[in-house]
Amino acid sequence: MGLVKEEYTKPIRGADVDCSQFAPSSKTGDAISPIVLLALRMIRYKGINEFVEAAQQVRSEKPNVRFVLAGMSDDGNPNAVPVAQLEQWTKDGVVEWWGRCENMIEVIQNASIVTLPTFYPEGVHKVLIEAAEASKPLITTDRRSCREIVRDGVNGTLIRLKTAGPWPRLF
Repeated sequence: MGLVKEEYTKPIRGADVDCSQFAPSSKTGDAISPIVLLALRMIRYKGINEFVEAAQQVRSEKPNVRFVLAGMSDDGNPNAVPVAQLEQWTKDGVVEWWGRCENMIEVIQNASIVTLPTFYPEGVHKVLIEAAEASKPLITTDRRSCREIVRDGVNGTLIRLKTAGPWPRLF
C-alpha cells in the first residue's frame, strides 16, 4: 500500500493475518458491559487461571465488565483446562466461555480489551496481531513474542509474568 518504505519493514514469523480483515472499526465494545477477551486454546500456561483471578478482582468492583474466554479445551494436553471447569466458571458468573468461535473478526471487533496473560514460551501470538490491527487496547505479559506487538503505554499494557497483584485499572 506504500505506507512504509520496504527497508523499514520485516516479516513476523508464525503469523498469517489478513490485515484488511482486522482493520479498525467504529465498534469500540459495549460501554455498559465492556468485554475483556482472552481467545486461545484453553491451556493453563497461557494464563487462563490468571485471567479468571483478574475477572474476580475486577468484577468485585465493576460487576458489569464481562470477561470472555473464546476457544476450546485441548483434550490431548495435560495442562488443558477441563470443559467441566470452563462450564463451572461460566455457571458461577466469573467468566463467559464461548467455546470455538468461527468469526474471530466479529469477536475481536466487539471486545473492549484483548488480553493474553501467557507465560508459555512460544511464537508471536496471532490474536495479539489481529487485535492490534483492529486498534483494540491490549494487556499481555512482558515477554518475548508479546513485546513485539504491544508497546507498553502506547497500544496496551505489559504486565509481569504471573503477576500476583492487581491488574491495571481497566475501567
